[in-house]
Parts: sequence; structure tokens; C-alpha cells
Amino acid sequence: ETTQAAAVFDSSEIPPIGIDKYLMRLSATFRCSDATFIAALVVVDRLLEYDTGRLPLTMKNVHRLFFASLVAAVKYHEDEVYSNGHYAKAGGVHLREVNRLERVLLVALDFDLRVTPEQYRLYEASLLGVCKSSSKDMPLCLAAPGCPKKQPMSVAVTPASTASTEASSDMGQSDAPAGPGGDISASSTPVRR
Repeated sequence: ETTQAAAVFDSSEIPPIGIDKYLMRLSATFRCSDATFIAALVVVDRLLEYDTGRLPLTMKNVHRLFFASLVAAVKYHEDEVYSNGHYAKAGGVHLREVNRLERVLLVALDFDLRVTPEQYRLYEASLLGVCKSSSKDMPLCLAAPGCPKKQPMSVAVTPASTASTEASSDMGQSDAPAGPGGDISASSTPVRR
């Protein structure tokens, strides 16, 4: 089962979009709270520890691991969520792939997405420590509450004219849908739970 879970998160090749740009894109298009980004980090770590750490973090799976963790964290921690179709466009993957990644993640974690206040504070402090010692504006640092470099979540997204070219290979899939073109909010309305 672990091999199957690991295989689900692996891209066929290393995605050409760097993880920093990918996280900035997710930040701009998911429109979720900073706390949810931190919760997603907790979920990623929990998934990597699944089955005594047999799921290694690699350049072929880091994008999908964080993407699936963020989708699940948004649904668990946010009051307003978008459809999986919205998240598919934001992440540059097909809807069926979003559903599969989310399902495998939830089963692997036994549907436990809770983040204790202690875990949250630990991850937040660690993230802020990394951010303060880094000269780069890393996306997760910018999402951390209290980050001195924090910018608004309205980060520019790839223009529609180049989005389909970039997104077709964002996640190492030859048949991936066009990624977010400009502002995808026009076609997506959050659902209040």
C-alpha cells in the first residue's frame, strides 16, 4: 500500500515549475488563510512519516504532496472552500487527479487532519526562523503569520496567453489541463459550509 501511495504522488518527471513559483501560484489561487498553509505543512510531514517514513520527499513528488495536503487542509480548516475543479485549475492537474491525490492522502492519514495548537505554534515558529535566516522571499515564509516580509495574498498569476503552455507540464503530466489563466475567481465561487 505504501508503494502505491508513493507512486500516486510521483510525477513522471520533475515538474519544470519550481516549488517556489508553484507555492506562490497556490497561494494566489487557493485564497485560504495563512494558518491553512501552515496546517498543510503539518499534513505533509505527517504523510512523510506514514508507514515509518517509507514515502521520501523528492523533486518528483514535492509539488503533488503539498498540493494534496493543501486541498485537504483547506477543506478541514476553512469555512469557505472552492470546488475540486477550481483547485485542479490552480494546481495544473486534472480533476480526477485531484480526487485521487486527496483520497490517497486521507486514507493514508486515516482521515486525521487535526492540528493541535502546540503543533501549529511549533511549525509557525520553525517557519519564521527559516524565513528570518533566509535572504530569499520564500512562499511559505510569506504565508507565515508575523513574517516581516509578508505581502498580500494577491500574487500575480501567469497570464492566460502563456498559462496553458506552462501548466501542461507543471506537474509532469502530458495531458494536464491549462493552469490558472489570469484570475480564475470569475468562474469559481466558494461554497460556505
